[in-house]
Amino acid sequence: MLDLQGQLLLATKKEAAARKVFARMIELAPKNPLGYVRRGLLYKRQRQYDQALKDLRQALALEPRLNKVAAEIVTIYMLEKKPDQAEAFCRERQRQYPENAYYDQLLGRVYLSQRQLDKAEKAFSTAIEKDKNLLSAYVFLAAIYRRQGNVAAAEKKYEEMIAARPRALAPYMLLGLLREQRGKTAQAIEAYEQALKIKEDFFPAMNNLAWLLVEHGGDLERARELAEGAKRLQPEDPRITDTLGWVYYKKNELAKALVYLREAADKLADDPQVNYHLGMALVSSGDRLQGSRYLRRALEIDKNFPGAREAEKVLAQKGES
Repeated sequence: MLDLQGQLLLATKKEAAARKVFARMIELAPKNPLGYVRRGLLYKRQRQYDQALKDLRQALALEPRLNKVAAEIVTIYMLEKKPDQAEAFCRERQRQYPENAYYDQLLGRVYLSQRQLDKAEKAFSTAIEKDKNLLSAYVFLAAIYRRQGNVAAAEKKYEEMIAARPRALAPYMLLGLLREQRGKTAQAIEAYEQALKIKEDFFPAMNNLAWLLVEHGGDLERARELAEGAKRLQPEDPRITDTLGWVYYKKNELAKALVYLREAADKLADDPQVNYHLGMALVSSGDRLQGSRYLRRALEIDKNFPGAREAEKVLAQKGES
């Protein structure tokens, strides 16, 4: 009850009252780490870092398995621009708990924030050796490879994530997105299809698969079903709305297309591709004046977005480039 009371006080920005509640929790149960965690996070929020570290370290002493508390301690050191202390803390935890892969990952994050990529790569690789199910370590390692331009190694790392946790959805999305960027459309489609076999209403995969189908000559009816399903699940997401509108454009159902593309453009006014989609639909519907405005707007935002050359071609045909 006290914890809930403290959380409600925080939600209403009554921080002084919340701190008293957390202090009472500690007084009543000094061996329970929760009170120290709550008060430590409140001190962190108030930028009282010394007090925060004291409480969070006490919580960790009471319950060494609180990995997220350890991460908060590292975050505070980094906020204070003390990477050496963050590294020392991680090293200390590694010595105390050598089998806990989380501390290798945490050390890797410290190195990554300092752009020490070789050291970060080694730390994340060690974490994976200790715990092949620690998906976040794969993500960080793949990010390093991508930063280095080694996208093939990044793709391999995502595949290893799937081998380690075949029912986890995130690796399929990461793999699909990377394959899209590499122009490996068929393999990207396969990744999204696999995600949907695990969870048929996983809307990120539904949206991305619909997009690939409509952009690469796939089954437009399947794309419509996927995009409509994603829209039902996430009716306020403008990216999904844009996908659905573009599907209807490709199906030459322009009245429906315009409804969704206008909605998306209202929310993503500075997105070149969304402006392009609406512009193309307007031109196709006969409203060349408004359509040309959106096409020009798209090119003003980014002259090289996907579809830029087509936008220039349409404008040139009307003598408006």
